[in-house]
Amino acid sequence: TAYDGETWAVADVPYDGFGDWSALVSHKRLSSFVAECAGQVTLTISENILNGESGQLSFRLLALNVADFAETPEVTGEQAVVPGKELGKALRLLLPCVADDMSRKYLTGIYFGDGKGVATDAHRLAVWPSDLGLKGIWPTDVLGPFSDGKRDVAVRQDGERCEATVTGLRIVGTLLTGKFP
Repeated sequence: TAYDGETWAVADVPYDGFGDWSALVSHKRLSSFVAECAGQVTLTISENILNGESGQLSFRLLALNVADFAETPEVTGEQAVVPGKELGKALRLLLPCVADDMSRKYLTGIYFGDGKGVATDAHRLAVWPSDLGLKGIWPTDVLGPFSDGKRDVAVRQDGERCEATVTGLRIVGTLLTGKFP
C-alpha cells in the first residue's frame, strides 16, 4: 500500500519470503530503485531499515512505523467496468490539459458528467464526448495510471471517494470539489 496524503494505491506484490513483515517507506524512492532493476529484487527489513538488492544494485531506505499509516478506505458505490481502450483514448486527450497549479485544486482533476469528460488548466480545454459512466471530478492520480488503455478498469464511487481497480492494483482517491467550467 502506498499513500501520499490523498490517494491510496494497493498492489499485490509477489513475496517468496518467510513470515510476515511490514514497512512504511517512500514509494517514490522504492519505485525508482525497482525501475532500475533488471531482474528479481530481494527485500529484507532490519529494525527501521528496508534493504534491497538486485544484481549489482543495492539500497537502504528508512522505514517508518506502520501504525502511522492511514488505512485504505472502502468505497461503497456500485461497481462498473470502463473499457480500457475507451478510457485510454479519453485520458490521452484529457490529461495534457489538466492543471498542475494547486491554487485551484479542482482543475487538477478531470470532470465527468453531463455526458462528457472535461479537463482544463484555465488556458486549454479538452472535452471527451462521453462521461464513461463516471460522475464528479476525479483526481488524475486515480485514473492516470490506466491511460495506456491495455486493461478494462473497474470503477466505483460514492459521495466522497472514487476507486479504480484492475487485477493486482486498486487506487482510491478523494473526489475533488469545485465549480468546473
